[in-house]
Amino acid sequence: MDIDDRVACALHYLTHSDGYESTATLFGILKTRAYEYCNEVILVIQQCWVQSTITLPTSADQWEVIRQGFEVYGFPNAYGALDGSLVKVKRFEDFIGWYCRKGFPAFNMQAVVDHRMRFMSYSIRSGSQNDKILFNESVFGQTCHRKVPRGGCFLGDSGYKLYSHIMTPYPIVESMAADEAKYNYIHSRSRMVVERAFGRWKNKFRVFKNELMHHSPHDMAHLIEVTLVLHNWFIEYDGEISNFEEQRPFPEWMHIGGDIVHIDELNLVSGSSAERARDFIKELIASHT
Repeated sequence: MDIDDRVACALHYLTHSDGYESTATLFGILKTRAYEYCNEVILVIQQCWVQSTITLPTSADQWEVIRQGFEVYGFPNAYGALDGSLVKVKRFEDFIGWYCRKGFPAFNMQAVVDHRMRFMSYSIRSGSQNDKILFNESVFGQTCHRKVPRGGCFLGDSGYKLYSHIMTPYPIVESMAADEAKYNYIHSRSRMVVERAFGRWKNKFRVFKNELMHHSPHDMAHLIEVTLVLHNWFIEYDGEISNFEEQRPFPEWMHIGGDIVHIDELNLVSGSSAERARDFIKELIASHT
């Protein structure tokens, strides 16, 4: 098979849920050949394009485009949204540490997207590592306060800790103040872009509908990385927004939103400066309505 056919073979495998056998049948090759060609393509993309395709902005102009994109939803000075998603994998012989709180072996992936649903950052770890650990030990979690433009923030749900640079919703209570409820509404509407990104990603790459069955965790992680690259390319070169993003609820197999979060892990606050930053944005939103 020439290069174009091998790429087509890999794309078919990644976008369907029926494995190498179906891909081999479609292209009239042996299953072992389908496996070989798919992994050749995955390896090339992983080695050559992951770092250049999945990256935070490097210029003020690039950041500004994202800020303006989120402002359309009504949230000021937002530069991205983050959330998690589980990817089911086969049970390894050494399975300790791979089981998530939902009870199956998995990767727990945290990702940050821009206003167009393009992935800008990601972290992939074993399923037993919860969202707090995932954020704290990720490069993004350790550096985002330095990279986000001054006065800006990223949007996370109530499972993330509130920081001056990570805006989360106010705790939902029965007698919520009107301005806090308005903030939560705008925050949710703006943050939803990351859930739509995960939905579009997994709807396109149906390989995730079943357990990943590759030989090693590294091979599985490489496959995930390559689908993130392809997701960004499809948006960049096509620009079409799938109708799937409007469907609710998302199918259970997608596991959008990540793992189970215990109630004592919700609505955490890093300090009074973070609360003041959120209150300031709340007042900005209220003044524009």
